[in-house]
Amino acid sequence: MIVTMKKYILAMLLGCLFLASCNETDCSYLNEFKLVESTTNYSAKACSGYILYDGGQGDAVVTATSSEAWCKVSADASKVYISLDDNYSIDSRTAMVTLTCGNQTKRVPVTQLGRVTEFSEDTIFYSCDNSAVGVDYKARNPFSFEVSGLPDWISYTASEDGVHFDIAANETGEYRKASAVVKAINTDMVQTVNFVQYSLFGDWIAVYEDMMRYDEEKEEYVKDTLKVKVALNRADSLVTITGLCNTPYGNFPLVGKLTKDGSYELINKSVVGNIKGVFNVVQYALTSEGEIYTDAPYTYKCAFDANKKTCIFYDNNGLKDVEFVGFLISAINSKGEDAADFTAISNLKLYKSLPK
Repeated sequence: MIVTMKKYILAMLLGCLFLASCNETDCSYLNEFKLVESTTNYSAKACSGYILYDGGQGDAVVTATSSEAWCKVSADASKVYISLDDNYSIDSRTAMVTLTCGNQTKRVPVTQLGRVTEFSEDTIFYSCDNSAVGVDYKARNPFSFEVSGLPDWISYTASEDGVHFDIAANETGEYRKASAVVKAINTDMVQTVNFVQYSLFGDWIAVYEDMMRYDEEKEEYVKDTLKVKVALNRADSLVTITGLCNTPYGNFPLVGKLTKDGSYELINKSVVGNIKGVFNVVQYALTSEGEIYTDAPYTYKCAFDANKKTCIFYDNNGLKDVEFVGFLISAINSKGEDAADFTAISNLKLYKSLPK
């Protein structure tokens, strides 16, 4: 009986030692070693993540190693911590993180995205009026951007989504422009962003020739002078010149778009209005010979002279043997037929004040 009790006590002691040993160091005697959750989205910029695991019963000892130097790991009782260096390459890369607990092993691939850097245009121009304004230049780079070359009237803040420029009010009364060199950090990519600040919009005096009125005595088209207003809708970059086409059916504008150099151009075949829901009012390109072009989107561009504060329009199409000098404003019916011609504007010039 004494011998039997000794064997029983010895067996219990050995069993306790065995259990203590496997709980501390050996996951092979525990419940299954499971991965619970892990970070899956790693950007090119230095970042961190984790792998959450369940070691089963007891206090399992888990070790973690990484196959790549740029992927650093450490572990505690429930989580593996991952820290990634910057990835300057455009290519993504993958490290293998190995979790070991006793004789159980789990391997988790950790993929870091490559650098994606994008500029919106080769060259960007922003035309601003004289009031203070904020301009958002859209671009992408995970390491953000740095800007050089700005004058003291422009400041900026940069992020990985581009650059926000704050442009101070122009109180000089003079035209001014600036160029900013935007560099994507940790790349060789740069872009020049240009700013023009002098209002091409607002009140102007228009001087032009009316090709629907001919002076037989002078043998030339009648010259006319009118006060006009140039307006910009920044939501769609639409430019309108109002005051040149006054009809019994309304005052119809000339219509154009901003251009990349900070100016604007009037565009052929633009619908500028409507009469009673029946007739579209359309501007058509006119040549120096009085021919009308109704199809292609030919343009008539404003060339701004900062010294003279003058906007002179010119043919911006480069067509051989064809010179566009202005626009005919016509009412067009539903069949595309000309129902009425309102005005024919050529050799248009805009002045802030008339030359003496």
